[in-house]
Amino acid sequence: KKTSPAIWHIPLSIYSKSGQETKHMMKGKKDQVKVWGCAPGDWLVFNQNQSGFYRVCRTDTKNLSAEVKAGIESGTLSGTNLLGVISDAFAMADAGYSDLPFALSLAEMCKSQDSHCVMMEIIDS
Repeated sequence: KKTSPAIWHIPLSIYSKSGQETKHMMKGKKDQVKVWGCAPGDWLVFNQNQSGFYRVCRTDTKNLSAEVKAGIESGTLSGTNLLGVISDAFAMADAGYSDLPFALSLAEMCKSQDSHCVMMEIIDS
């Protein structure tokens, strides 16, 4: 399988529980971004409102699970952003980049969700 040496620039939109949005242009295969105004335990959403055409693979599954649970329980994580987190988790598990149990644990947290789109994403995954 051939891969292209080209590296696309990806505009990232990172949104935190506090409402702070950080925009960053990713220009390499890996990058680091400082997100200001974010307290420990605050959730972070990459690809705010699913505005970009990319997937996000989170490796900090323990922290993400706690953040998502807090966001769901407090109502601060929007349905659109939750949909993105769930969709990315299942897509990454399907591609072998992350664990299926992690994606299933996120789905379990959504059992009281009233968002039709979130529930359909879980069912379809």
